[in-house]
Amino acid sequence: MGGPGTEGFSFFQYKPVKGASAVFAVLWLVSGVLHLWQNNLRYKTWRMGMLLPWVSLIFVVGYILREIAAHGLYGDLNLFIATSCFLFCAPPIFLAINSIIFGRVLYYVPWLSPMHPGRVISTFLGCDVIIEALASSGASIGSNLSHPPGTLKVGAILIKISILAQIPIFALFGVLVAHFHRRLHKAGIHEPRIRKVLVTLYLSCVLLTIRNVFRAIDTFEGWGSAMGRTEAYFWCLDAIPILINGVLMNIFPPASCLPRSNVIYLAQDGKTERIGPGWVDDRHFLLTVFDPFDFAGMAKGKDKKTAFWEEDAVSLHDHSDTHRLAV
Repeated sequence: MGGPGTEGFSFFQYKPVKGASAVFAVLWLVSGVLHLWQNNLRYKTWRMGMLLPWVSLIFVVGYILREIAAHGLYGDLNLFIATSCFLFCAPPIFLAINSIIFGRVLYYVPWLSPMHPGRVISTFLGCDVIIEALASSGASIGSNLSHPPGTLKVGAILIKISILAQIPIFALFGVLVAHFHRRLHKAGIHEPRIRKVLVTLYLSCVLLTIRNVFRAIDTFEGWGSAMGRTEAYFWCLDAIPILINGVLMNIFPPASCLPRSNVIYLAQDGKTERIGPGWVDDRHFLLTVFDPFDFAGMAKGKDKKTAFWEEDAVSLHDHSDTHRLAV
């Protein structure tokens, strides 16, 4: 197809098919509106569901730009850069979404949590911020082919780091979820709502890993790779898995399974919901960052001071009525 500036040249390495991106933009718009209604308006859980409509909007914009490019503008550099940034930087946001959801699960069953629920959220959110910074910088630099080779190489390196970092982080997250799931099983807790959320998180990790592995292979093979030259790989290994991930959280909205407040928890009998003081970590912020599991507190026996679930608390209702509060 020649080089940049020549007739028929495409920065996508192929001529994007018309109509497909428009369909995905509409699907993400529908998914985003449902997320807004399900998590934010119906169940009023803004903290737990605020990122789902936001990430959907990013995908909508990204696919609209891609559809515009498909109509003969695939050689427009600025349009290609914008499209790449939106569609490349949106998927990692699901790490933050998953960590917030899992953190709320741990708040709900604090006596089986392997670490302070807030540390789960802050630790993975911190990782997500770093990944997003690397991904957005790499995408904007690496997709601008007007840059000199040295600058393009820097962009490619940033993209590779962001992708490689996501794979072990998602794996670690999956291991943490599985560890908690095992604790639930050993404790004889078989609450369907919790199981539904955990299965959703498992599937989300699998779908996101499929996308990350594809992106890693494509990025390391570089410009002109077999995957890069074939649009079908993008749709099958990136666009579709991520869309399924978003729709999955429409089918099983996390806010329908978990309480609105993180001070509401499931008692150790596995049947009664109670209102407690919430899990407070009064350690210095730096200690919570570098020792999220509070190993120092475990060694000194100080971790027991947060075990409010072993004390009397206000009982909300019997487990048979928990669906009224599980929003």
